[in-house]
Amino acid sequence: MNTSIDFIDMNTEAVTQMQKGNNNAASTLLRKALTGLRNEMNQTTQERPEDMQDNSEIVYEEIHLQSVAVFQPFLGLEIASHDSILPFYARAFVLSDSEEDDSRTAVTVLYNLALLYHSQALIAKTERGEVDHHLLSRARDFYEAAQTVAFSTWSDDVFRDMYCLVLALANNLGHVYGQTRTRVYDFSRTNSYLTYLVKLVQCPSLPHYVSEEDNEFFYLSVFTFLDASGGLSIAPAA
Repeated sequence: MNTSIDFIDMNTEAVTQMQKGNNNAASTLLRKALTGLRNEMNQTTQERPEDMQDNSEIVYEEIHLQSVAVFQPFLGLEIASHDSILPFYARAFVLSDSEEDDSRTAVTVLYNLALLYHSQALIAKTERGEVDHHLLSRARDFYEAAQTVAFSTWSDDVFRDMYCLVLALANNLGHVYGQTRTRVYDFSRTNSYLTYLVKLVQCPSLPHYVSEEDNEFFYLSVFTFLDASGGLSIAPAA
């Protein structure tokens, strides 16, 4: 039995639980999958280090990633995210059952866990008038862990196949660091993620890897910062 598929199933079920509002069940499933993936990836690295160093010949002919809406409008996430210059991308990701790449599964699980903490941090603002700093910091840490795994293990083909998730990571990290009323606010980091997101959105082949709905979201996320030449334009603070 392919254990990678087990972790994919856990991730899919966690996303389903997120849609139902069962955040504790979703968190438990994602953490269980993450622990199993960490052990499996460590074992693979020890047994076949040469295979982990060069996967440039791997070609994926179809997109295995799908974004899924998990938070309903009544949760007030849109209003809660207004303190950042970037909008909150409130969609999780699921992989197809044919996926056998542990690194892709691991990044997806890490992202979804970060998204769960991110949303809970914002919901706290609608309930108590203040973003939960602790949960926002945890979200940041898991987003950055996902980005680290992606950048250290993925070939160009995998990167393109997972393009929407890469966009989501850049967008939501920019949103986290752009929360001006929190202790995690960092303008320079917000600016760096915004710059990177602009470059990603300008990729000519973007529509081939991202759905029309997601393409529109990420373009609208950055279009107000584009100058006439298509580059990044941020006016200095008064």
